[in-house]
Amino acid sequence: MIHLVKGDIREFVKRIPFAPFDIRTADGQVYTVDHPDFLTVSRRGDKIIYITEDDRIVLIDCSQIVSLEISNRPTAA
Repeated sequence: MIHLVKGDIREFVKRIPFAPFDIRTADGQVYTVDHPDFLTVSRRGDKIIYITEDDRIVLIDCSQIVSLEISNRPTAA
């Protein structure tokens, strides 16, 4: 399991131009980040707050992230 530091995730979110990416967790979940406004990293960098397409909030423990993968999807408008 890869333990990501807060800078790794923030680099994906602040990338210019933004590139959509997927967050994969140890339990097999995939969270699609199509726009930087859909995700924020906690101050300590140990949690991610992810907003789903239907406006639910998901709290992701960074120690459970196994990969961040750039996708080929266009960004959300």
